[in-house]
Amino acid sequence: MAKKKQKQSAQKQNDQLSIKDQLNDSLLKQLQAKKQALSLKEEEQKETERKEAARIRKEKEKISRLKNC
Repeated sequence: MAKKKQKQSAQKQNDQLSIKDQLNDSLLKQLQAKKQALSLKEEEQKETERKEAARIRKEKEKISRLKNC
C-alpha cells in the first residue's frame, strides 16, 4: 500500500513538473515572439529615421542651391 501511495505521489509530482515545463515553453515562445516583434518595430523605426534624415538633407541642399542663385 505504501509503495502504491509513493508511486502515485511520484506520478503526481511528475505530472506537475510536466505542466510547469509546458507552461515555461509557452511563456518562452511568447517572449521570443514579443522580442521579434520589438526588433521588427525597431528596424522600422530606424528605416523611418533614415528616410527622414535623407528628406531633410535634400531639403537643405535645395535651400542651399536656391540661396546660391
